[in-house]
Amino acid sequence: MTRSAPRKRKILFRAVARGGPPAALALALLAGPVVAAPGDDPGAGAFPDAGQVDRARTDVQAKAADAVRLQAELDRARAELDRSALDAARAVEAYNGAQVQAGLAARAAGQAKEQVAAAGTAVAQARDELGRLAAEAYRMDGGSRLGTLGMLLDSSTPSEAAMRAEAMRTVLRAREEGLRRSSEAARLAQTARHTAEAAARRTRETAETVRSAYAAAAAKVAEQQSRVGEFALRQDRLLADLAAARDTTLELERQRQEGLAEQARQRAEAEARRRAEEAARQTAAAAGRPQARPGAAGGASGGSAQAARPAPVRSGAAAAIAYAKAQLGKPYIWGGEGPHGYDCSGLVVQAWRQAGVALTHFAATQYAESRPVGYAELRPGDLIFWTETPRAEDIHHVAMYLGDGLMIHAPRTGDVIRISSMFYMGTPDFYARP
Repeated sequence: MTRSAPRKRKILFRAVARGGPPAALALALLAGPVVAAPGDDPGAGAFPDAGQVDRARTDVQAKAADAVRLQAELDRARAELDRSALDAARAVEAYNGAQVQAGLAARAAGQAKEQVAAAGTAVAQARDELGRLAAEAYRMDGGSRLGTLGMLLDSSTPSEAAMRAEAMRTVLRAREEGLRRSSEAARLAQTARHTAEAAARRTRETAETVRSAYAAAAAKVAEQQSRVGEFALRQDRLLADLAAARDTTLELERQRQEGLAEQARQRAEAEARRRAEEAARQTAAAAGRPQARPGAAGGASGGSAQAARPAPVRSGAAAAIAYAKAQLGKPYIWGGEGPHGYDCSGLVVQAWRQAGVALTHFAATQYAESRPVGYAELRPGDLIFWTETPRAEDIHHVAMYLGDGLMIHAPRTGDVIRISSMFYMGTPDFYARP
């Protein structure tokens, strides 16, 4: 085909020379399109051949595979960051729990010291009483070498002897009681000393536990903060690679990832809500009650068309909520109880203190100090808890319910006090009312 092209051009040129423009035009139209040989035109070969098409297709497939791999790597990095935040939260609550135990041990040690002092006073009083009774007995028998017999022989009448004998028996019984009390006081004093020694050991042990828990929490928080920084750098690199793999810009890829993360969050929250409602349905069915769920203001609304009127917010809960909302935007500070920052249980402590309710700065203890309620019974001000195990003792996060499926909480290191969906942390494990 390429060999005939020069011949066609020669025929065309001869026709032009003999017949002029009309003849040349006619011949050109009859000849059809002219295909140039590669050697005849410097621009020949600019269109892709089959090999180039195959290579381009392979490149596209490789970029698509790279995009899938990079997306998976980015998802893993996010999961690692979330796990690091959870580990830090658990370590912080373990530290709070150690602080609580140390406080209890210190109070027990103080009480034991008071018991030792009281026991010492009782021993001294018992000894004084014994001394008094001994002196009384000596006075009554007049110091006679014959003792009680001499006292009776010295009596002038039988009635006097009987009176003296009864008096002596009274003194002797009192002395026996005094000996018993003295012995009991000494025993109690010994027990109190042992208790005090054990309390002192417990205080030292809990102090060491606090130091260890503090070090562990500090290490976990530092690790989590380091991972946050690493994730930011890693995310920037992965986003740039993703943008190149998808032939987009870095900003578009960043927006796309934010949208994907938001979609994933919404799906996770919807699933967490579904699990909570399913658990509530099962509980209601087991108890023979109609299905219910928290209403707009936190009260239960029935599954029938006629919804129950939301329960009013209790005055104490209103005070707690108002205080918590006033802290919005303040940083999460582990172990913090304000005023500049809080951790999750510290915020709850201070919020409910405004309502005159004393709670311990430890999420697991806050659950134990409150009255358990169900998901369908939630009211504003109630507490919501999460744990990685079925045990309430392992609770690692607490938030305060606001109504309408919302909560206020101090999420994690590097974050601030905020209002979120009550399913932000997944399906809650426990609910309670202070």
